[in-house]
Amino acid sequence: MSVFSHIKNDKLSSLSLFAIGLVCIFLSYIFLNFNIFISPLIVAILFGILLTNLFSNRVKFLKSSTVLLVATKQILRLGIIFYGFRISFADAKYVGIHGIGLAIFIVVLVFLLGLIMARILKIDFITSALISAGAAVCGAAAIMASATTLKADEKQIAIAVASVVIFGTVGMFIYSVGLNFLNFTQTQIGFFIGSSLHEVAHVVGASARYGDEVMKNAVIIKMLRVVMLVPLLLFLAFISASKTSKIKEFLPYFAFYFLGAILLNSLINIPIEILNIINFIADMCLCVAMFCLGLNINKSVVKNFGFKPLLLAIFLFFILMIFAYFYIKILI
Repeated sequence: MSVFSHIKNDKLSSLSLFAIGLVCIFLSYIFLNFNIFISPLIVAILFGILLTNLFSNRVKFLKSSTVLLVATKQILRLGIIFYGFRISFADAKYVGIHGIGLAIFIVVLVFLLGLIMARILKIDFITSALISAGAAVCGAAAIMASATTLKADEKQIAIAVASVVIFGTVGMFIYSVGLNFLNFTQTQIGFFIGSSLHEVAHVVGASARYGDEVMKNAVIIKMLRVVMLVPLLLFLAFISASKTSKIKEFLPYFAFYFLGAILLNSLINIPIEILNIINFIADMCLCVAMFCLGLNINKSVVKNFGFKPLLLAIFLFFILMIFAYFYIKILI
């Protein structure tokens, strides 16, 4: 293929990915009108999986372009940085010290227990770290961010994302049925939902039926877990660096920009119109990255999911609920 053919293919791929990102966001809004909360990220992943398995010949031009590599690295990181504008220090103040403590407790405990269980099950470190990060922090976005630090391959990423999609969605529907049997206050219900579900969209979907106060608490707790992505990535960079490698080769510099976005949003009163634009850009970037990930998940990857990663995902699913319950019951 000539240089000009490559350029033409890349332009066509870029336009196609932009259009697909818009479609995924649009579809999530359509679902929202029916009180179905599905993250555009999840829509994008599923869309990518569907296309690559049903119309593999039609998406070959996307896979052969250099755009996919850019989408799963630079565009993904840009989306995560802009995601930081959804969080502020005022959120932490609203839920108080117990809310902050709950978010830190859940992320640290779930991630470490995930690694310990993975050693018992003899699962490779990268796969176990991705599954644990997805459960502990913020689902698919945490997995993709961690994958760039750990140099994970498509199969490892696909397995981790599948665990988030399956068990986060199951948890969302279980919580939506009712949590009255827990004998929690409205505040405690919000804290429980925000601390024990995988994706932000799962949290929104599960808390919507309980009212605005519950949803607000739930989303804030979840976003505090998202903030923990920064120390998690630094930790992964530290343990990934060998004696012959320098830690700066693994250091996720975009995590500092993510933190800077949070700081800027906390110190400056950014107009809501600008924030809406930033949030849209973040969703677009993340949708494009997730769609490209979905293109790499074919039938063979699904078949090779494996029983042990499934056990780890189930273990973390229950650990999230159990430890969130006892923390809230004892301390809040």
